[in-house]
Amino acid sequence: TTSTKCLMACLVVCSGFVVGAMDSMTLSMTGVALGGLSSGFQAVYMVMIKKSLAFVDGDQNRLMTYNMSISSFLFLPIIVLADEIGAFYELPWNINDPAFFAIWPMLIFSAAMGVLIGIASYLCVKCTSPLTFNITGYAKACLQSLGGIIFLGDPVTYNSLGGILLTLFGSFWYSRIRMAESQQPQKQESQGGKRETGGKPEELQKLGGDADATKSSDLDESDR
Repeated sequence: TTSTKCLMACLVVCSGFVVGAMDSMTLSMTGVALGGLSSGFQAVYMVMIKKSLAFVDGDQNRLMTYNMSISSFLFLPIIVLADEIGAFYELPWNINDPAFFAIWPMLIFSAAMGVLIGIASYLCVKCTSPLTFNITGYAKACLQSLGGIIFLGDPVTYNSLGGILLTLFGSFWYSRIRMAESQQPQKQESQGGKRETGGKPEELQKLGGDADATKSSDLDESDR
C-alpha cells in the first residue's frame, strides 16, 4: 500500500504539472486534455505490466518481446488510418541514393534506442512500482525542460519555472520517502535478530562452564 507521505509527494508532483500546463504562452485545452489522457493510459499500462510479470516468471525481457510482437501487428492499421503509407513508399530503398545512408542509420538508431528505453522501463517497473516509474518519468521530463531553458534559451515564464520546480521537489521528496520506507524492514529484521540472540551468550557461557567442570571431574578420576 502507498503511504500518506507518498500520496502527498505525488500531489506536489501533480500540482507542478497543473501549474506548468496553465502557462499562458502554451496553454491549450486540447493539449491539456490529450496530455492528461496520455498520462492516464500510461499509468494503466504500467500497472498492467507489473501484474503481467507474474505470468512470465518475472522475466521482463520475455514480456517486452510479447508486447512488441503484438504491437507490431496493431501498428499496421494505425499506419493506414494516419495515411502514412505514402511516406513509407517515399523512403530511399536504393542503396545508391544519397539519402539512403542519411535516413536509414537514423531510423535503425532510433529503433535501437526505443528497445533500450523499453528494457529500462520494464526493469524499473519490475524492481520498483508503476507509481515510482511515473514519478521518475515526470522528473526526467522536467529536467529536459530545464536543460532547454538553460542551454537552448527556451522562453521561460513563472508558470513553467514554478511547475518544473514543484515537480522536481515532489519527485525528490517521493524518492526520499521511498528510500526511508525500504530501509525500515531491514532495521526491524536486524533488531528482531538481536532480540532472538540476546540470551545466547549467557547460555554459551553456561554450557562452557559445564563442559569445563566435566573435564576437571574426569581428570580427577583419572588421577585417582
